[in-house]
Amino acid sequence: MHTLGYRNRSENAMTSESFQCFDDNNSWDLVTGKLKHLGGLKDLPESSTKGQIFAHPWRDYLHHEALEAKKNNKFSSLKKAHLQIKQNADSRIVEIYEQEFSDLQDKVFEFKGFDLKYLKRSKSYNLKENSRQLCTNVYNTELDVLIADDYNVYVGEAKGEMRSNASATERMLVHQLVRGYVVVKTWIEYRGLKRPDGNAMSVVPFIVAKDEDFASLMGNNQVQFMIKRRWLKAEHVLDWGKIKELRTAPRNPSPQQLLANLKTSGLPIDEEHAALDLVYTRKQKDVDEG
Repeated sequence: MHTLGYRNRSENAMTSESFQCFDDNNSWDLVTGKLKHLGGLKDLPESSTKGQIFAHPWRDYLHHEALEAKKNNKFSSLKKAHLQIKQNADSRIVEIYEQEFSDLQDKVFEFKGFDLKYLKRSKSYNLKENSRQLCTNVYNTELDVLIADDYNVYVGEAKGEMRSNASATERMLVHQLVRGYVVVKTWIEYRGLKRPDGNAMSVVPFIVAKDEDFASLMGNNQVQFMIKRRWLKAEHVLDWGKIKELRTAPRNPSPQQLLANLKTSGLPIDEEHAALDLVYTRKQKDVDEG
């Protein structure tokens, strides 16, 4: 046992331990490839894949926009830039929420999986009464795992020691799984993110839990609500073992990686073929003559 005398059992620790390697090795496509395979997602052309753990997409994106505006002398201070950009974003978030999720609270109350004694109709998502609370929730939401390629944005929720059907979750209405979906969907719409064919990018949620909690998680009210809304595929409710398999599975190098390895090894490279992802250490005609 470690000198501290205990093992960190928090969800953040499990998330970091399980997913950090994909960032270190630039191999987030292993995760997205698994999700595509399990969920039967369309096999689209290869695209670049980037990911983060403990992501705050709205908070950090708006900060980036404020920095750019200040750098381009549009505002006299970063504080003024951030304030104006946030005000503009507030109104757009409300627009998108009304367009995409205006019936969300009603759907939560209608869903039989939630115990009505724990539900409290909240003005937080009645936009006429309190749109500020909606925007605050959106800005402050942290996502355990956020991955994007050219076609989809994948949002992951990691579960460690879990209680199914937690009443605190239900009172929040938009929290954890549902809130993560709302946050990413509004972020995609706000930024106008599109696939190469011009269609809007899709949100692909996934959840990871301990093996012994898997059956309980599948019966969780939020999971069932997301599946019924067709926001979540049942195949994307995973156990930690599937993520471990990805971390330990051998991976064949891509042509680009092979080319880089050959160059650093000092072997002569036929650059004409290398540009086509066909790598030879001698000219092809030399090989034929040999």
